[in-house]
Amino acid sequence: MRQLLHNLLKNSLEAIGDSRRPCIEVATREIQDNGRTWIELTIADNGPGLPEGFDERWFEPYTTSKARGTGLGLAVGRKSPRRKHGGNVRAENRPGGGAVFTLRLPRDATGPTSA
Repeated sequence: MRQLLHNLLKNSLEAIGDSRRPCIEVATREIQDNGRTWIELTIADNGPGLPEGFDERWFEPYTTSKARGTGLGLAVGRKSPRRKHGGNVRAENRPGGGAVFTLRLPRDATGPTSA
């Protein structure tokens, strides 16, 4: 989990680049969905947003739009919430620019489940 959070924050910082007003927002909330209680952690930035065509394949190994890097950050980071905690990670563009990544974990943390 620590590695996932590190990768998401690092990706946000790199996406923003040398912006004059960089902004990364981190928020948590508790939600009810499908009869379960979930904890969501979001990391949002004001960078250029996700590349056109961003979809599930970006969470596969060796997929990257960066000149440097391995393309393993999202792939490796997504495994832990799914396998160990029954959660998931999703990504989307923010209205007005930037990207937001949302980590969702079951509050009861009883183990893997579909999320």
